[in-house]
Amino acid sequence: MALELFQLASLLIGEESKAMLLIEDSLATMDADPCAEPTAARAQARKVVVEGAIRTLAQQSPGAFQASAATAAAGPCVQDDDLQAAGVTPEQLRNLLDEHGRPELRHGLRVQLEQLPIAQRAVFVQRAVLGQSNDAAAQLLREAAGPDASGWTAETVSGTFRQALCSLANALAHAPGSASAASVSSAVLSA
Repeated sequence: MALELFQLASLLIGEESKAMLLIEDSLATMDADPCAEPTAARAQARKVVVEGAIRTLAQQSPGAFQASAATAAAGPCVQDDDLQAAGVTPEQLRNLLDEHGRPELRHGLRVQLEQLPIAQRAVFVQRAVLGQSNDAAAQLLREAAGPDASGWTAETVSGTFRQALCSLANALAHAPGSASAASVSSAVLSA
């Protein structure tokens, strides 16, 4: 679970040293029930780390979580924000991002994820990696990112997620050493 939390924090924060500090701070303040079911404790730890990361990012980049700014450039690249309908599951993305995924694709995805605007990165991680619904992601953004994030709804999360998917798919498909979008999709599906 520690590795999973570290990967989650580093996807959101970017810098590994800051990710470690975030995990330490988040878990130190977490009110955990030692008798809780392991699945519930894991979900709570993930939520606390994501909230802490979003709070940190919102403090570092004021205005980055304004919903109107995050969805302003929505384009028609992806018509649906359902990963599974597109043939990719959150588990497949997690496998691609973990230490057992294909190194060249994992590195490319991480680099491109770091290039996304902060709100897109946060939405992508919540939706694609954690498998949260649009409503759950919007609620977490409103709670963790402060007053600037009050405009997040299921619809704005959906639009922002589609933007992130388009950006990542386009960047990965055109990355050096990447033959085509089909090879990226194939690698994600087989990861």
